[in-house]
Amino acid sequence: MNADEKILQRLQQLIDRGLEIKNTKKSPPSNFIGFDATVNSEAANQWHASAKSILGKAFGRDSEHYSLFEACFEKGVTYSPFVRGIGILKAAQEDFEHGYIQDVKNLVAAEMFSDLQSQLLSCSTLAILDQRQ
Repeated sequence: MNADEKILQRLQQLIDRGLEIKNTKKSPPSNFIGFDATVNSEAANQWHASAKSILGKAFGRDSEHYSLFEACFEKGVTYSPFVRGIGILKAAQEDFEHGYIQDVKNLVAAEMFSDLQSQLLSCSTLAILDQRQ
């Protein structure tokens, strides 16, 4: 199994686990107006840490997937952000599966190569000018 397959497998595991945890939903008492429902806190926090880790490793901490996931949980791991987090994992899985992330990696690599090439050309030009003096 290659690295891409492992990432896809892990994303699927986290989606499946997230759906299980989602089913632990407990609504607040009727006199608690404006409070979000909760999910199993220990399981949800474990899931959150694992999901954040794989998104950071697979997509980078500067990626849209990671940023959106991080923003979901700014106020805690309750039901509503948890459901949004599952959606973000599904989007990440879909993007990874269809190669959209690889396209971005290729663009970044090409840009880095172009920058390096420009720097080498500048260094070569300076070396030639130095030799002429």
